[in-house]
Amino acid sequence: MRMAEFTLRLLGFSAEQIRKEHFVIDAPPPAPLLADTFPKQVTIHYQKKTYHLQVAYPTNILDAGLQNNIQLPYSCKGGRCSTCSAYCVNGKIVMSMNEVLTETDISNGLVLTCVGFAATDVELSFEL
Repeated sequence: MRMAEFTLRLLGFSAEQIRKEHFVIDAPPPAPLLADTFPKQVTIHYQKKTYHLQVAYPTNILDAGLQNNIQLPYSCKGGRCSTCSAYCVNGKIVMSMNEVLTETDISNGLVLTCVGFAATDVELSFEL
């Protein structure tokens, strides 16, 4: 993969035009250290339904959703495939790993729920 990325860069493609996907994840990355570890209110808009749940550190958004029987999309659970990406409409998510979202994706509000931890109350949408 590194050689493919190197070759694409030599051909003139920008870093934002190159996406990667890792198919083997050794272990999920550890949760980032957050100063405020109190439970946060998380609102999720998915498949034309709205879900409200509390998420306590160190549980990530994806795991909290799955624990609450919300069948959110995911694949790698390691911040490397973007299947679990959602838009952070309100609030702040801290990601422990990101190997797929570009700076433009992040500035547009995309986050990875599998490695995303609520730093504040948040509202996420899978439907934008």
